[in-house]
Amino acid sequence: MFVLMTLFACSDKGEELQEPSVQHYEANSLITLEESGMEFEEGYWVRRTMNPSENSIFEEFVSSIDGTLITYTYRVDIEAKTFEIDFSDEKYSGNGTFVGEGLDWSSWSSTSTHRDGNYVRSDDSMEAQEIIQSSKIGYSSADSVDWRLEEELLPITQEEYEQALSLFEE
Repeated sequence: MFVLMTLFACSDKGEELQEPSVQHYEANSLITLEESGMEFEEGYWVRRTMNPSENSIFEEFVSSIDGTLITYTYRVDIEAKTFEIDFSDEKYSGNGTFVGEGLDWSSWSSTSTHRDGNYVRSDDSMEAQEIIQSSKIGYSSADSVDWRLEEELLPITQEEYEQALSLFEE
């Protein structure tokens, strides 16, 4: 009982501390190179952890080709409806805005800039049945379009996610 009272006393504005929630996805991407029109596909297995007590979202993208891991951490300012993005490779920095309440977003937009001046503009939306649609445009430091990406994240179970990742275990 004391532990519960302590948790309630330590929570922000007297609200209950909320546990993180985890969603799993299969991501399918179509990338089009602007200059040549060449297209190629990429696939990922995604775990998305929303942590209301820290106002953060942590995403893990695992390549379905070779198991390469890329992570993104969204540090969210709930009141301002903005966020900053930390990338695992530390070559990019990003920020954006969202529509929604707390970490329950219906859409979000961001710009991420590489150290060399190239940048990516991204528009994402949460569709029916928790499907995430993403459109990204990659620009050169001279502001010309280099590539376009259309991506769909389809919800899967934790079991399906773990089974997919087991293919990369030695």
